[in-house]
Amino acid sequence: MRHRMVGGEAYASYVVDVHRMFNREFALLPDRLLAVTDGDEVRARLVGSWAWEVLDALHHYRDAQSQLLWPTLRDRMSMDDVGVVVVARARDQLTALDRPRGTAQAAALRFQDGGGLDDGQHCGSTMRGMRDPLQRALRTVEHRLGPIIDAHFAPTERATLANAVWRCARGSRQRSLLAAVLEGSTTPDRTLRDAPAMWRWLVGPLVIEPHTRRMAAVREVPAVASPEPHPADDLP
Repeated sequence: MRHRMVGGEAYASYVVDVHRMFNREFALLPDRLLAVTDGDEVRARLVGSWAWEVLDALHHYRDAQSQLLWPTLRDRMSMDDVGVVVVARARDQLTALDRPRGTAQAAALRFQDGGGLDDGQHCGSTMRGMRDPLQRALRTVEHRLGPIIDAHFAPTERATLANAVWRCARGSRQRSLLAAVLEGSTTPDRTLRDAPAMWRWLVGPLVIEPHTRRMAAVREVPAVASPEPHPADDLP
């Protein structure tokens, strides 16, 4: 190894709340999308817009890995490093999700903008098929890849990777994604350290309360009975 970073908090401690948000929303949203009835434009817009934002957050998460994680590990690890196999496995698991994520996100955009029922069904079924592979990939990142990241990344780099989910969004989407991460957080102070100063001081009214109201409305949409998940489009 040519680099060995020390100090700071473990990468898993930064990213656990982000992963918890993804697992929660991929468990909840497919049934809500599939339950929207034909012609119900209000619910289609409500659920479709949130599904799009969650999928876009996954895009930012993956983009940060493509731009920073994989190239940095390639530069800082030697080819005989035992972690190379773990890195390859994590990269393959995550890369397999990119195409179905793009498919579902495009369907969610059409659905929220007045598309037909088929768009909501396609988005919901694709997200349902992604759910288990995503959970497996996130476990690999936390438990196997995390220690490798700790060894090769400075603490500020670890935080940048973890917070790309919400920091790369724009405007109100950035606030809503931060709130979604905070919703299930057991250590919100850690996440808020990297938030804009105004949000740290006024996190209740500016971030949490609007998100809570919106999620109450999303989750009021009746869920359909959830059958066994089937493979998402384009997943091996």
